[in-house]
Amino acid sequence: MDAMVVAACGNCGGSISRRCKADPLSLMQRNGKENRMSQTISLPIPQDAAKRAERRVFKYALEIMDYQPVDMPAGAEILCVHGQWGKPCIWALVNPNNQVETRRFRIVGTGHSAEDITFSGYIGTAQIVYPMDGPLVWHAFEVPA
Repeated sequence: MDAMVVAACGNCGGSISRRCKADPLSLMQRNGKENRMSQTISLPIPQDAAKRAERRVFKYALEIMDYQPVDMPAGAEILCVHGQWGKPCIWALVNPNNQVETRRFRIVGTGHSAEDITFSGYIGTAQIVYPMDGPLVWHAFEVPA
């Protein structure tokens, strides 16, 4: 079984972390030289670690419109919304190997009607400065498809 080996050096107080299939105590003897380890702990690596290792942060630019579909890998976790280059953008933690699904988002300007949305779908607020209009504030919600 793979393990994450964490060892604290008795000489300098630093730590060593690495993936190891061998006995964790083998870290204490490298090239026959004495290496004073004050503590060695072997932590198991979760079996789903390989799936998590495939995750990436992707950006999805949104248009300033009421409703819009966005295709993203299934199981994507929405992290935040911010303005970038004049558009609200959503950042999501995704596994690009997952099948693509369509999710639906709504952008609402401050003071605009929002009768059909609930706070549970709230992602965040983005302030975007436009040269002609000045700063405008947009609120992003995920809504049922």
